[in-house]
Amino acid sequence: MKYVARSDYPQWLRLALGNNVFSLGATQAAVAAKFSLVQLLNPPGSLVTVVILGVTDGVTAVAGEVRWNNTAGATLIGTGKATRGGVANSSAQVYTDAQTALAGTVVQNILAGDSLQLSTLQSGLYVLDPGVGIQIDLTIVNTALTTNFLWAELS
Repeated sequence: MKYVARSDYPQWLRLALGNNVFSLGATQAAVAAKFSLVQLLNPPGSLVTVVILGVTDGVTAVAGEVRWNNTAGATLIGTGKATRGGVANSSAQVYTDAQTALAGTVVQNILAGDSLQLSTLQSGLYVLDPGVGIQIDLTIVNTALTTNFLWAELS
């Protein structure tokens, strides 16, 4: 058996072993005449940069979007838990909201009938500096949305 030095581990594994990879998901219930969204926000004043490693969502029957949105959603779900034992808490926060008009800048569309299974290790990285957020939202009102985020935090 060959010994592999920790410095030779892939970057994502070094981050996970250092309690720097986090996960958290949330569900926004359907609300009449409102669009559902789930957001990951790196709060202003944070001392870390967030690198999104993966996103999954429950968009199946309706279209959705990925948007930059730096304004926190209405309901704070919490901070992520480290993927190594769930002990450490993240700096980034997950929010849900239901809005009459969607804010932010669209960066990716999710087609109706598709579910977003975004592995940014394969398709490019979304990076959240302090004060920057990204949200998954639905383009049809009165529909529930479940989204899970996986991210690393770099100081």
